[in-house]
Amino acid sequence: MSLLKILGRSDRLVTLFSVAALYSYDSSFRENAHRKFLYLLTLLFVILAVLSKDTGIFYALILPGWSILAKGRSIKETALSDRFLWLGLVVLGTLFVFLRHLAGFNVTIDAGELNLGFKYFQGLAILILKGLPLPHGLILNPIAVCSFFLVVVATAILWRKCPKPVRFAAFSFGVFIFPFPFFWTQNTFLWGFWIWASLALAGGTVFIFNKVIKQRNMTVKILSITVIVSILAYSSLWSARVADEISAPLIEKHEIARFAISAGCGPVYSREMIFAGFPDWAGRMEGYSDEEYRKKITYIIKLIQLETGNPASTIR
Repeated sequence: MSLLKILGRSDRLVTLFSVAALYSYDSSFRENAHRKFLYLLTLLFVILAVLSKDTGIFYALILPGWSILAKGRSIKETALSDRFLWLGLVVLGTLFVFLRHLAGFNVTIDAGELNLGFKYFQGLAILILKGLPLPHGLILNPIAVCSFFLVVVATAILWRKCPKPVRFAAFSFGVFIFPFPFFWTQNTFLWGFWIWASLALAGGTVFIFNKVIKQRNMTVKILSITVIVSILAYSSLWSARVADEISAPLIEKHEIARFAISAGCGPVYSREMIFAGFPDWAGRMEGYSDEEYRKKITYIIKLIQLETGNPASTIR
């Protein structure tokens, strides 16, 4: 939360409004008398998601995925029954693209050129290898990793006997993750990876557990439950380790900002004093490019401004 005001566009808000849109849409299945109102409410939440972060327009694709994969409705039934909502989303998407064009933005405004061909597979493979509980630093062929993963995701979506939560999670995973490597790849995208991978794991685990419980062979039942518990335990331990790794840099920046405030006299704080207080961080800073160096210093300055309430605070 400490970087929320610095980043400007919030992943938390776009996620919140996307989930609210999904909840509103799901409610329309049960409330026939208020269906059009719920459609309008769904569109409102999608608009708020887009205003929070422009990727919210793509996240609206999970709505038809929920109807078809989670609710079990056919594509034709989904298209006809909810045509008012789909028309609104098409209009909204067209308006979104048109307004961006009028504003002079292009599709790669934040990322430069699109990553196509092998570059795309490299970026996607990085997300996959970082997102799965695999040995740290494992290096595999990007095309092989991506091809295998695409087959797994496609099979989960298209195989009708697959549990509904797994099918929906696989579809949403594709919506959230597959477009990103065209632009850029960074660790912050992994939150979407883990949300949908966790839903798929939970759905698959419940499905298998229900099958195992019905087994009459006690040995098979005990072994199966042991395997399930072991997988969940390993996943939990791995998740805790990764959470520590990801949160450590943010916690460190917050500690640096507090140290600067307590040890210095603002609003101008000494860079040398901060480096002397955190020599390991200072050593890592020397290896960054000028742009990355300025970005990390800016984070510290913004945190100091937030802590002190003084927008004139800076580091020199």
